[in-house]
Amino acid sequence: MNCDRLEVLIAGGGIGGTATALLLAETGARVRLIERVAEPKAIGAAILLQPNGLAVLYGLGLGERLRAAGVALRHGTIADATGRVILSAPIPDFGDGLDHALVLRRSDLLTILLERVAQHPRIASRFGTRGRWQPNGCG
Repeated sequence: MNCDRLEVLIAGGGIGGTATALLLAETGARVRLIERVAEPKAIGAAILLQPNGLAVLYGLGLGERLRAAGVALRHGTIADATGRVILSAPIPDFGDGLDHALVLRRSDLLTILLERVAQHPRIASRFGTRGRWQPNGCG
């Protein structure tokens, strides 16, 4: 039995599961991603990605696709229910192109992640299943 490589099972093919699968696969792990929905769809309208989250996604090589699908914000404003501004401030420049937040549709983010998962040689994915996984016994 070969135990020198990490094998990981991820149950859930949404935004979190696909991003986790990509991150683990990039470290050299063999990843099995299962999802009971045959065609995952993001629920909700939009998502605001802050610079720390963008650093992770850009590190996975998704920057160009994400920027094309979203709108970069270099300034943020928070208002109360009446529209009165509570806070207004620029997004700090954290270096390496991380001087913005990004707003995009959740469905676009999920599509980008799923496409990368499908292309990754260390990720085996199965959708529309309640699949079973047999660990390799490496404890």
